[in-house]
Amino acid sequence: MNRAGQLFRQAAQSLANSKYTAMGAFYRWITAKHGPRVAMKAVARKVAVQFYNVMVHGVAYVEAGVESYQQ
Repeated sequence: MNRAGQLFRQAAQSLANSKYTAMGAFYRWITAKHGPRVAMKAVARKVAVQFYNVMVHGVAYVEAGVESYQQ
């Protein structure tokens, strides 16, 4: 495991505990379908992709909200 992976997993864990963010809702949705280990990896990857897009392409991150995963 490298440090970047650990950092993204730690961020994913923090987002998983959040009740009011889209990433938290995404974690709960994936957990229900595939279990917590798969969900943690999926959220960590999603955080890493967002980080890459912000740093390389300058794309602004806009929080979608929980409603986007409750439909």
